[in-house]
Amino acid sequence: MLQMSFIKMKDSELIHALKYEVFEWAIDAALLSGSCKTKKEATVFYTKNILDVFRTFPDKQHCFQIQLDGHGVIGRAWLMERTFHEEGQTELRISYIKLDESYQRKGFASETFRRIGEYALKQNITLLSLNVFGHLSYAKRLYERLGFQVVEDRKIAGKSIATEMIKPLRS
Repeated sequence: MLQMSFIKMKDSELIHALKYEVFEWAIDAALLSGSCKTKKEATVFYTKNILDVFRTFPDKQHCFQIQLDGHGVIGRAWLMERTFHEEGQTELRISYIKLDESYQRKGFASETFRRIGEYALKQNITLLSLNVFGHLSYAKRLYERLGFQVVEDRKIAGKSIATEMIKPLRS
């Protein structure tokens, strides 16, 4: 069994992750969603004060560094707790997850997702969700192997730009 742990990020670590890892993703998301019209507009918006932008999200945030004993930090995960008031169900949204390249395709992602599922169940959350960009077909295959199901495949001109996926959890 891998000795893996999730360590809550300090603000300085979060700022670094947001600026250097999540930043490109955020710009792509802003352009895809239409909230910003140009890459320059999205860049200006997110660089004003990236931590304040992050904290404006209404959902409960969980930001972790993924640590592997004997190896140090091998990745990061940004999770958001969201409650759907109509159904009263709470989901844990995997907004961003990335393992360092040297730890990819070696089983660490599967273990990370297993641990995220355990964490969710401890919080009485029974649904995981995520969005995967269309050009990341290898990630979509991984998520399907891990039990995620496609809810919606958004396309432009017949080409997948993003796929919404969920995974119900059982306690």
